Amino acid sequence: QVIEQIREKIARIRAILRELQIEEQVPEPDAHEVEDAEHVLKVADAEIEAEKWISEEERQRIAEAEAREEERLRALRENDAGTRALQQMMGGTLKTKKDLSALEITLDKEPWMDQIPEEEMTDLQRQAFKEFQEKEKALLEEQDKYRKQLDADLKRLRSEVQEVTQHFESVLKELSHKRFAHDAKFFCQELYCVRLQLALLQSVEDSHVLRQSGQDVGSAQGRLLAAEERLHALP
Repeated sequence: QVIEQIREKIARIRAILRELQIEEQVPEPDAHEVEDAEHVLKVADAEIEAEKWISEEERQRIAEAEAREEERLRALRENDAGTRALQQMMGGTLKTKKDLSALEITLDKEPWMDQIPEEEMTDLQRQAFKEFQEKEKALLEEQDKYRKQLDADLKRLRSEVQEVTQHFESVLKELSHKRFAHDAKFFCQELYCVRLQLALLQSVEDSHVLRQSGQDVGSAQGRLLAAEERLHALP
């Protein structure tokens, strides 16, 4: 979800940069393959060294798919040619005036406005020239206002991307610390289990040694009694 949020904001940033005619590479975040739980179950074609066996039905299906793709590309090229011709007829864009942003709007200036000095213009020409200047001034003001709005949106979006990224990294760091803390507790419990097992083994060994020592003492006492009896039996 976080990556999708960032991608949406980056898409808007790229759109604004295009409107401002700024060439800038905006990196897009992507999940690493190790973050995909099912990645270990996926096998890439490059990992298979043996030649893949393809049945006759599969070959026919692939050939039909290639033919359809070739036909689609041919139709697309024809459509592109028609689109380019239509764009040339409409001044390089298929957008209507309603679809144009303030930065894309241009005013058509009559050639005579640059050819005839203002003092030599007729009254009608002066009026038309004045109206054009007013429209041009209003358009420049609107473009400047729209450009400032885009700049503000661009800064806001960059800030939001940075905030979302920092928040995600903060949450990830906190979770990492929690995992280390839990791992430490688990390791302590495992160490306790090992110590208990060693203590149990030591107890078993001590019991065995004690029992063997008791047997050895009893045996020694028996031999001592027998020796004393033989000693008393001597004349």
